Amino acid sequence: MSRSALETPMMRQYLAIKARHPDAIVFYRMGDFYEMFLRDAELAAPLLDIALTTRDRGKPDAVPMCGVPVHAADAHVKRLAELGHRVAICEQVEDAGQARGLVRREVVEVITPGLSGDPEGLDARRELSLAALFPAAGGVSGLAALDASTGSFQATSADSEAELLAELERIGPREVLVPAPERERLAPLLAARLPAAALTALPREAFDAAAAPAAPDGFAALAETPAGCAAAAVLR
Repeated sequence: MSRSALETPMMRQYLAIKARHPDAIVFYRMGDFYEMFLRDAELAAPLLDIALTTRDRGKPDAVPMCGVPVHAADAHVKRLAELGHRVAICEQVEDAGQARGLVRREVVEVITPGLSGDPEGLDARRELSLAALFPAAGGVSGLAALDASTGSFQATSADSEAELLAELERIGPREVLVPAPERERLAPLLAARLPAAALTALPREAFDAAAAPAAPDGFAALAETPAGCAAAAVLR
């Protein structure tokens, strides 16, 4: 009996990496190509106008796959981000000639819709590219926004969620981060005001101000507020 196509060492490695980035299309480095597998391949192939093939096609569970050359990857990544998708770049992080068995791979960068674009083509009317909305208990909500082209980073809180939704509409970000438990409720509200923005749901812990990966000027004063929670998600 032939083994499952998913049980090869390479596919086990890929599936472990994909499990850590379930909301992103994984660009898995194999020599001079970035390969995509399974649902990622089925999603990306028509969007990038590239061929969808299969790996281990002789097996009953042959794996859908597609790929792009490393030297041409930037344009493909930008295209996916512009369409609202996150892309995780998974590189070979050890010399293949010195590896014992399978080459070790790790995700070295995640490109999101709000932080991807050609600086020469930025629309001056859309200054802030990435925002986060954090509805907190008691009716107070927090909003944070980052201008990816200048590094300007601002956050605020308000008693009215509607007030912050109106501010988001004024800002016009390319991507809005929200806590995963709030996605279903917020999705129609944001779609009505920001139909072109990508909505990204993050785990609640991504909004934990105490675990923020950086502390820019003024962040300490916000840390225990809804604004600080929204800022932590943008920083993360």
